[in-house]
Amino acid sequence: MIICPKCKLKLNKVNNAYKCSNNHNYDIAKSGYLNLLLSRLNAGDTKEMLVARDCFLKQGFYLPIVKEVASRLPDNHPLVVDCGCGTGYYTDHLAQMIPGEYIGVDISKIAIDFAAKKNKNVLYLVASNHSLPLADSSSDVLLNIFAPYSDSEFARILTKKGKLIIVSANNNHLQELKTLIYDTPHTNTDKLYFLPSFKLISEDILEYKLLLTQNDLINLFKMTPYYYKTKPSDFEKLLVVDHLEVTASFFIREYQKQN
Repeated sequence: MIICPKCKLKLNKVNNAYKCSNNHNYDIAKSGYLNLLLSRLNAGDTKEMLVARDCFLKQGFYLPIVKEVASRLPDNHPLVVDCGCGTGYYTDHLAQMIPGEYIGVDISKIAIDFAAKKNKNVLYLVASNHSLPLADSSSDVLLNIFAPYSDSEFARILTKKGKLIIVSANNNHLQELKTLIYDTPHTNTDKLYFLPSFKLISEDILEYKLLLTQNDLINLFKMTPYYYKTKPSDFEKLLVVDHLEVTASFFIREYQKQN
């Protein structure tokens, strides 16, 4: 199932490490994750963004996404791979709700360390979605929740009858927050996914309102890409708001591999 990122041979667990027959060795970290990213550069979200995300998600604001995704998972003990799992919020909850095998993958070592401490029954890997250390046709379900994607890699590791579930922001997601901060707020445009290896089998919109405190708003904003592109004077507009009702709106799309 797990393959060596160098030679692509199967990795087997030996004591506190994983090894392939070419004797490439990868130690298991103290928190339980496995680093299979060949690049040593720090990648992915910063620690500040990840802490903010963890604090926000712990409040349960995005639990409806978990429930929607869970309703789409098969009940035959699937192997589910969360591609771009971040701090493991969705992976952890789904693993507790739907029996199966779960693997979380993210390019950020900091995020995977967060995730690995939450659920020891999930195997967390530091790796890129563009070079997944998983065998061909090994995965029953792939999850891609607000994360980068790869048509070729997703098609390679998914079984013939497997399912890809993608969650992305809808056009009016967090529009009230952006209206508060920016003089000319940007409206999301629907992200066009280039997935020639897949066919779309369903598309739904999940939308609801959230009443957020100032602290919630700050954490939410810090976990978005907007945070590092925003002037301090605009960010400070959050500091004079006690609470704000915002719209949470998401696309949930299911795909199958093309024949």
